[in-house]
Amino acid sequence: MPGEPLYHATVEKEWIDSLGHVNFLEYQRIADVASERLWLEVGGPPIASASLTYVIAQTHVHYLRELRLGDPVSVETQLIGYDARRMHLYHSVHRREELVSIVQFLGLAFDLARRRASHWSASMLEGLAARTRPADGVPLKGLVDWGLSRPA
Repeated sequence: MPGEPLYHATVEKEWIDSLGHVNFLEYQRIADVASERLWLEVGGPPIASASLTYVIAQTHVHYLRELRLGDPVSVETQLIGYDARRMHLYHSVHRREELVSIVQFLGLAFDLARRRASHWSASMLEGLAARTRPADGVPLKGLVDWGLSRPA
């Protein structure tokens, strides 16, 4: 189960493109906001003051339905798996109960002082372990295999 949404909003005029629907990049932006909230939930320091953070190494987006001006939108986030330096986030973007998009991020531990990939701290690994939910037997639509499987 994905749990409570980490992001709620109403589609704003600034999100709309020339086709009259939400610009494709907005789906990624709101998923990124949910990622930052999950980061804080698992014990990550605030991004602006951190020496260890995460960066997005890969993104996969599946657009299922369009969002339009005034639509309510929420993002549910699941931590699919992690290892010593990566984490796989699965964001379900909804309009009310309807799934409209899936945004998946592969995050990489990043040392801001050295400007290089790093490893999670012991406390971050504990936080990630606490947030990772076992697979419940329900397949996730469009799940990308980045080699970080869900615990059984």
